[in-house]
Amino acid sequence: MKTLDLDISKDIYADTDNFSYITKSKKSKESQGDWYSCRDSLQYDLYANPDCSRGSCRQSRCKFLFYRMVDNEDITNICRFFNEFYRKSKLPRKFRLKIYKTKLPDVIAFRLNAFWRSKVRFSLLTALIRSGKYFKKDFFRSLNRDYFYGNTDKALTRFMEGNYYIRYSQKDQYDHYGYFYTFTGWCDYFGKANNSNSLVSKKTIRASIRKRK
Repeated sequence: MKTLDLDISKDIYADTDNFSYITKSKKSKESQGDWYSCRDSLQYDLYANPDCSRGSCRQSRCKFLFYRMVDNEDITNICRFFNEFYRKSKLPRKFRLKIYKTKLPDVIAFRLNAFWRSKVRFSLLTALIRSGKYFKKDFFRSLNRDYFYGNTDKALTRFMEGNYYIRYSQKDQYDHYGYFYTFTGWCDYFGKANNSNSLVSKKTIRASIRKRK
């Protein structure tokens, strides 16, 4: 595994596994974000927070995602976990992540392509990363049951079958306050019955667009 030649600010939290990121825009240099112990808070600030310049978008400018492990866990577990995920899901090679070691021994880096910068797949990614540290031999037994259970398991199965895109039904377009719905996270959305069916293939998306025309 290659080592990423980037200076990363140390995590101020010493007892929890955490995420951070580096963003880059056309007008600004690369900048590292805060460290987050909560996946949902990270998701909100990158995609939904109106006070954040990177918010309110379908795709963030997140270039690298960092994950800090605790308790001297083996970082290579995550690499083996994702290799097994790719094998079982047959995810096209062009969508696969590049994973690096960093100058910090307990931090691993993921170089994100456009596929994983999508807010739905980004939320899935952070849940998968936290599952990867438990990997031994069996992919499904390694899945973190805080994120993959019941209906969210069904959504993961559909994703691994090649349904990488989300198509909201008409009733899901607005929340119960009457505001346009914003995807808030893998567990929040796919934990609801039947929402896993909104994951569809690119072929299905294209067919629905043609019907509208």
